[in-house]
Amino acid sequence: MRGLMIAIMMLLLPLASAISSPTETIIYEPDLEGLEIVLILDEGIWTQEAWSDLENHGLSPLRALSERAVLVWSEGYVFPEGGVEIQVADNADWRGTIDGLEALGSLVKIVLEPRLPISAYKQITASFASLGVDLAGMLPLSYSTTPFDFTITLPSQMSVETIMLIPGILWIEPILDAGARNIIAAGYMGSSQASSHPQWEFGLNGDGVILGVADSGIDLDHACFRNATA
Repeated sequence: MRGLMIAIMMLLLPLASAISSPTETIIYEPDLEGLEIVLILDEGIWTQEAWSDLENHGLSPLRALSERAVLVWSEGYVFPEGGVEIQVADNADWRGTIDGLEALGSLVKIVLEPRLPISAYKQITASFASLGVDLAGMLPLSYSTTPFDFTITLPSQMSVETIMLIPGILWIEPILDAGARNIIAAGYMGSSQASSHPQWEFGLNGDGVILGVADSGIDLDHACFRNATA
């Protein structure tokens, strides 16, 4: 976890599932760094109204984790007592081998959370600078609903675990060498042998065949899906 797990309480949400106007002032502590926190509703789901109300309270919603849990970016806001549980988010994921040794001294891709505020990008840049990695000019200067990624050469003295602790990172993965194996795959598909292609001898080689692939994707955090109940 990023730091110790914490359980503090936020303002109680009304039955309409939107955050009510605070009866107490939300305290702002400018010396606190930004971090990812998880807001978990005691009951109900996160609706578009509640999502928008988070922004009105100075929080930056990043993505929905479930119907009841949403990940947000918080900068210096301390909540009075209420009825929504708040937890520190998990560390970033490492999508390589268990020990991460293949990343030392090699290229890695770092994927950031979606919807990060500009201040979060600046904090991430400063965090890498403190580790001796210069990200000047690499991170965006505008808001985006999609995750931003970049590649760096991981210094041999820096562990993957160190980067995983930086708030705002979604996952880290090694950049692996890849090569086409179409001929080998065609052999296995046609005869179960890598070097045999009997289908080609009959002229079945794909000539004249046109393939089209379209994938628009889906943004599960889009407002149209936030009020779904199933």
